[in-house]
Amino acid sequence: MDTSDPDITFNDQGVCSHCQYFDQSVVPAWSFFRTGKDELDPVLEEIRSRRIKGSRYDCAVGISGGVDSSYVVYRLKSWGLNPLIVHVDAGWNSELAVDNINRVVEYSGFDLETLVVDWDAIRKVQLAFLESGVCNQDIPQDHVFFSGLYRIAVREKIRSIVSGSNYATESILPQSWGYDATDRDHIKDICLRFGAGNAYRRIPTTRLYEQLVVYPFIKGLKTYAPLNYMNYSKAQAIKELNTIGWRYYGGKHYESRWTHFFQSYYLPKRFGFDKRLAHLSSLVLSGEITRNEALRQLEQPLYDQREIEKDIDFIAAKLNITRDRFIELVDETPKRDYTEFTNWKDQRDGFYRKYYHRLRAIPLINHLIGTA
Repeated sequence: MDTSDPDITFNDQGVCSHCQYFDQSVVPAWSFFRTGKDELDPVLEEIRSRRIKGSRYDCAVGISGGVDSSYVVYRLKSWGLNPLIVHVDAGWNSELAVDNINRVVEYSGFDLETLVVDWDAIRKVQLAFLESGVCNQDIPQDHVFFSGLYRIAVREKIRSIVSGSNYATESILPQSWGYDATDRDHIKDICLRFGAGNAYRRIPTTRLYEQLVVYPFIKGLKTYAPLNYMNYSKAQAIKELNTIGWRYYGGKHYESRWTHFFQSYYLPKRFGFDKRLAHLSSLVLSGEITRNEALRQLEQPLYDQREIEKDIDFIAAKLNITRDRFIELVDETPKRDYTEFTNWKDQRDGFYRKYYHRLRAIPLINHLIGTA
């Protein structure tokens, strides 16, 4: 990591704030890293025990076609769980991502439900975000991913969500590089200011009270990250997935055509943020690769100019605007911070400070949502 994160600090020994965060916050929470022992069984048993009578499934898991989500589904088969696999199609899937999803689902034999988002609506929301000039242009896509998954889980009477998120590949990500994708009010304000109108109402969204109260305390939804309880290696995961015909796409979250453009071109060109720094730093801290290996990877160009030209043509056509207009949005829109728009960061943080632990102290609620 470097000072492209404006919030980075260094102590007297030259250790950056991200490494300090890893040592002080991630390591105590990461059971396998601390103990070197597989502690999956209690987690899997808890998921089984929370299955609602009459539901066909133990849990729900979202799949994108990327490494982490694909590997979780791959392992759920050997763990003996029966999940509902959910894919939320926001319109940006690469052909490789679709093929990877099909390979994993075919191998596992699990049920798959695909929620196709209203493309006209998501297109208008995405254009509004480009007009806004905010850093995190992945918010519309990411928001519908988790909102769609939660809706389907509640409909199917599923209380356990299994996630591919993990400390091994995701422990480092500067907050200054983009705002939280869960904020519906933020999406609404940008849509109303930049010509998308009420398009946000036609895509899956989640209100603050639903995230903080309804889903965890009334519906009893709880998210599990089993990769944190085992010896998870990205390289090994790719190797195992290759045995069922799954193919790697070349970068973290590059299974999305939009995210590939956003991370490899938009962010570094507009804001000077190279997300490889965070992704590779996570792998260094987890012991997956050495720092020298990470530096060698960073010497490689972020993108191939011919590929970016193709991406620009593809995205402009898909958004139904001219190439010149798209380049203008990417290159000339004034940069704005998320704080210039409505956001619920203070409300959300205040809830966790004041009320979350009080609610968890109520025996009935604590029994409903399970142990932390």
